[in-house]
Amino acid sequence: VSSRSSRARARHGDAGERHIAITPRRRLMFAILSAAAGFAGASAATTFSSAPTITVTPWCDNSLRVRVTPSTLPAAAQAAADHLRATLQRNSLADIPSALIDKCGPGTPTPAPPGATVKAGNLQLDVRADGSLAFSAVDSGKAYFAATPAFAPSVVNASYLLASLDVAAGDATERVFGLGQGNWTQEGGCPSGPQRVVPLERNGQTVNLQQRKFHVSIPWAYSTAGYGLLFNMPGYGNVSVGRAGGMAWQAHAALWLDFWVTGLPAGATHPAAPIYSQYADATGHAPPMRPEALSFWQSRNRYKSSEIALSIADRYARLELPVGVLVIDYKNQVHDGDFAPNPACYPSVKALADGVRAKLNATTVFSFWPEVLKEAGEYGALDAAGCLINDDLSGRAVDPTPAHCRQMIWEKYLKPRYFDEGVSAYWLDETDGEGTGIGDGDHGYDTSFGPAAFASNLWVGDWLRTFSEPVAAAGETPLVLTRGVWAGGQRHGVVLWSSDIWSSFEQLASMVPQGVHASLSGIPWWTTDVGGYGCG
Repeated sequence: VSSRSSRARARHGDAGERHIAITPRRRLMFAILSAAAGFAGASAATTFSSAPTITVTPWCDNSLRVRVTPSTLPAAAQAAADHLRATLQRNSLADIPSALIDKCGPGTPTPAPPGATVKAGNLQLDVRADGSLAFSAVDSGKAYFAATPAFAPSVVNASYLLASLDVAAGDATERVFGLGQGNWTQEGGCPSGPQRVVPLERNGQTVNLQQRKFHVSIPWAYSTAGYGLLFNMPGYGNVSVGRAGGMAWQAHAALWLDFWVTGLPAGATHPAAPIYSQYADATGHAPPMRPEALSFWQSRNRYKSSEIALSIADRYARLELPVGVLVIDYKNQVHDGDFAPNPACYPSVKALADGVRAKLNATTVFSFWPEVLKEAGEYGALDAAGCLINDDLSGRAVDPTPAHCRQMIWEKYLKPRYFDEGVSAYWLDETDGEGTGIGDGDHGYDTSFGPAAFASNLWVGDWLRTFSEPVAAAGETPLVLTRGVWAGGQRHGVVLWSSDIWSSFEQLASMVPQGVHASLSGIPWWTTDVGGYGCG
């Protein structure tokens, strides 16, 4: 299967390609890195004069969730916090959504002042007098790391803070893995320049935490020292991993710091298995993969009618070749945002799905983009319901972060037009933000919880759950092919794939470790285009 960036390139012309060379987001990242030291020594000392509040919550076995909040906020940040609080109250939410879920029975949040010690199973946290946080194993006393939180004015959005967490390794031999897939090509459009093989060890690497095309960042790091760390911040930022271990995390627009740490159980003999098991407990286990999804997926750019798709199914049947999934790719709607296939081309979803099943015993998948063009039939209703964000590409993007928007899209559009007609698996294209802002997604998603820099990464999880949770509630195993995912996305039954890639052996070589990167980041199901997509 493959994604289609040709339409986005057609809309932007060559501007998207030139935009890649300019790379303002990369320049901004380095500006933040260089400015942070000056802020920490000057402005931060006067703006944040009192010690922050540290709250610790036992969260699954041998694991702790830590939230660090400034005792006072600058006026603009306080206004942003008040606005978020009102949004949460309006939506009957106790807190902003996160990668973590509460199925493992989290404990009670407890203030942890300097001198406090908190334990969760075999994980111990000591809050030092200087405000740093020391994590260690209870049984052996082994020091995992010491973390120093800090806040400074944001250079991205004046209404928020720059939040940083410096992690000093307790084991000088630690190797760090995870952090998602990416950095193998320039971001946006088609792959360009050398196709890099990204080493699995993240030591010595800096990773941008913004979702971009070809760059699916997941802020989860596994250390061979025997712990895992989830930087539970949904906005943009970066992490730099030291060559000898240790990490420096930054959230570019924040109101607090939120992270989760898990350590080895007492007497553990395997350095990784318990850590990943506990991570899955805290963020959600992936449902079983449907058997047909482990077979061949047939797709091309593109089947322009049910008649063509059924003729392909008939040809496979005559050749007695197994196919598990047949994909109806993009442009199946008259306009993005119709949430219905073009009736002139696909007159009956049920007849198509039943026909593919009869010929091949295969599942039919329809592709969706998150854009809602102004010409789309559902534009007015979605706009009136407050479910559209990000003016772009002559239309807008769906905002799935309000629950009523997810419910509306499923109950009014997806369920009667697809699910009830026999289509229960979906391809969610462009979920990496490519269709937002100027160029290939340089801005991100301005969600109901706040601007893109603060909460954009929450968008993808809520878009995925729009398609997955109702399927699971109906007793079926969800199956969602996606071009983007954030921490915890595995619980939505996703298959992540590596986007539009070259048809070359150089590209294939760069893809092999990307699948391992995804797995080490907690996303067990991953794929890449068979033979590439033809970029370049």
